[in-house]
Amino acid sequence: MNKNLRNILFVIVALAVVGGLGYYAGVKEIKSSPSDTTVGVKISEPSISISPDYFYTSQEMLYLEGRANPSAIVIVELQKTGDTPVQFSVRADSVGEWVVAEKTNLSIGDWQVKARQQVGADVSDWSNPRVIHSVVKR
Repeated sequence: MNKNLRNILFVIVALAVVGGLGYYAGVKEIKSSPSDTTVGVKISEPSISISPDYFYTSQEMLYLEGRANPSAIVIVELQKTGDTPVQFSVRADSVGEWVVAEKTNLSIGDWQVKARQQVGADVSDWSNPRVIHSVVKR
């Protein structure tokens, strides 16, 4: 194989690996300036899946799931105007999936659910809020 072609292929593979690792790690932003030798990395917000979006507070376990960086600590917060926020902390598994499955009594009404993740000393912003409706089944 031509030496120049081999070098080009090496660069392409190296860029693909580095780019893929950045995507897999949830890199949202990398900042660097010529005068700064350190590179700051901002981790992305975790995702939240809610299905169904109705929670029968007296009869069911609250079940929320989502994705984050592998092994990240995920803080999930439920908040409703006039009530004390409820927080849960879980660890994402080796592929980044996390689950909250808890018996909890939420007052009736609409609760905002948001999450953030911590990887080492880095903490993400809060995710976009989702809404879960807490109701009493009759």
